[in-house]
This record gives sequence, structure tokens and C-alpha cells, in this order.
Amino acid sequence: MKNQKNVLDVDRITEIRDSLGSVVLAGLFERYLKEGDSLLDNLSNSEISKEPLKDVIAEVHKVAGSAAVLGTIEMHAKLQLIETVGKSEGSENIRMALNELEPVWLRTKSSLHKLGFVIS
Repeated sequence: MKNQKNVLDVDRITEIRDSLGSVVLAGLFERYLKEGDSLLDNLSNSEISKEPLKDVIAEVHKVAGSAAVLGTIEMHAKLQLIETVGKSEGSENIRMALNELEPVWLRTKSSLHKLGFVIS
């Protein structure tokens, strides 16, 4: 549990589970995992450099919102940083920030599975 402390807000997730139920929470996380996987796939695509930066930032923003609501705090923080870098510094520095996203996403997914918040 100690390793997950900076990755997940377990109290927030527990609160959502208590309010909505385990099945609904699992469904929300399943959708979130699909969003995150899709984002990572899109960002790793070599064609992404041809996308307008504002479209990339919009996709990052969408997943950041889900991360905030669902209590995946490390992922939310990293996505916020990427969004800020993309808006203020442009495309050069955003590539470096994006490279740091995959390990955060893998930790998030692993933590969700280990703590039983994701069924499949």
C-alpha cells in the first residue's frame, strides 16, 4: 500500500466505491484504462508529430480530467504537467514530458489491479 500512496488516492477511490458501488467503479476504471491506453498508443505513434499540438493537448486534458475524478494522482499530475508544457513551451519540450508518461501509466494500472479496483 505504501508504494501506491503517491500513485492513487485510495481514500477518494474508496469514497467513490462506497457511493456508487463496486460494479460501477470497476466500469469507470475499465473505461479510464481504455482512455489511457488509447492516449499512450496515440502519443507513441510516429504520426503524432503531424497532429496539431492543440489536438494532442485536448486529448491529454480529457484523460487528465478522468485521472483527477478517479483519484489516480500521479497520472493526473503528469498529465497536468504535459498540458502546461504543451501550452507554454510548445512541441519541443512536450516530447520529453510525453516520454515520462508511460512508466507513470504502467504504475497506475498496476496499482489499480493490485488493490482490486479493476476486475479484468
